Amino acid sequence: MLALLGAALLLQEPRTAPDQLTPLATGRPQPVAILYAGPEEVDFRDAEGEVRTLARKKARKMTGPRVEYPEFLARLVAAYSDQAGAADAFAFAQWCRARGFLRDERLACWRALALDPAFAPAHEFLGHEGHGEAWLVPLGDGRQAAWLDALRLHESAELPWEFTTMHFSVAVSGPLDRAVLAAAAAELLYGRSLELLQARARMWDLTTPVRVRVWPGRKRGYPEVDPRVAGHWDRAARELHTWLDAGEGYARPLHYERLLGEAILSSAAAEITASPGEIPAWLEAGFGLMLEASTQWGSGLPVCAPGLAAREWVSRDAALIAPRNAGQLAVLQRADFLGPQSDDLRAQCYTLLHHLLFSGQPDFDEPVNAWLHAALRNLGGGSALRTAFGGEFANLDASWRAFVQKAGGPRAGERGG
Repeated sequence: MLALLGAALLLQEPRTAPDQLTPLATGRPQPVAILYAGPEEVDFRDAEGEVRTLARKKARKMTGPRVEYPEFLARLVAAYSDQAGAADAFAFAQWCRARGFLRDERLACWRALALDPAFAPAHEFLGHEGHGEAWLVPLGDGRQAAWLDALRLHESAELPWEFTTMHFSVAVSGPLDRAVLAAAAAELLYGRSLELLQARARMWDLTTPVRVRVWPGRKRGYPEVDPRVAGHWDRAARELHTWLDAGEGYARPLHYERLLGEAILSSAAAEITASPGEIPAWLEAGFGLMLEASTQWGSGLPVCAPGLAAREWVSRDAALIAPRNAGQLAVLQRADFLGPQSDDLRAQCYTLLHHLLFSGQPDFDEPVNAWLHAALRNLGGGSALRTAFGGEFANLDASWRAFVQKAGGPRAGERGG
């Protein structure tokens, strides 16, 4: 019985260390998960799993991984830069352990080995057995394989690499360097999404990791759902399926930023409402495309800059003969994005969302923030968007179209809408 219990514990994923919140009233630190820390209030999940809110002025001190998450992201980017070596990645692993990012430390060690397969400290940290200059790697169920054999086996659909990050559990089949990038990129893109939406929409930080399965190829294990999409977000199972891109030069390790956008929004809504997230279809499509269009891959982690408008999609919208208005986009259903005009619709969803988030118009901030807050709580339908903008969309439509024509160029009338 004890042996079985021990085996079960070994299979459990590590947990991020709890945050510590010290209220002024007691002066005693409490283990919590800080979901949102705004200027006025703090939302947190206590040790019993209950969500509570505390006035910020009544919080004496807050520490822990979620408080230090911006520093974690900066260190993650540095560990994956072109200038970083195996020792830098291993130092990041040690920092993760010391600061409670316990789901991320092993991935950083694998990053070190992707840079230098002979880097002994990372092998030892991961529990590999050294024999001279050779290393034996555990495969599970008591099995081991020599280093080169383990690399080959993990490229198959049957034995994927299994990595954890603070917000994801990633199973990925492929070369070690690209597999590590796939997992770390998911965390980076989540971080950029949180930066964009937490303050504006009071988005909670996810506490239940999202599962990601990256298959070795489209025809190698991937459970194809729709041949027109490069992956699938299974809302019921809360699992994202995609595959590694075997394109020339591997310039882009995989195409899944659009799916990550869907996964992040619907997972956030599900945690906030304790029910399936019903994100408005146009918001989901626009945000996923924004994440994809703003992500540029290089030799390491991608750079994500959502504030820069993607000319390809803005120009596509500008060229429409009869573009839809904001009210028409607000009532779109997910099925509408499977038709022959799906990319035209996505272009409009993208430009509307980009305009709402980055227009720089002060009178937009309050209604946009209020609507985003409602959307993450299953209350962001068409009527809610209309209410946020004073009951009509005329001013929004006018400013939106002006933005599209200015950013997209004088191409109106080239395409059907």
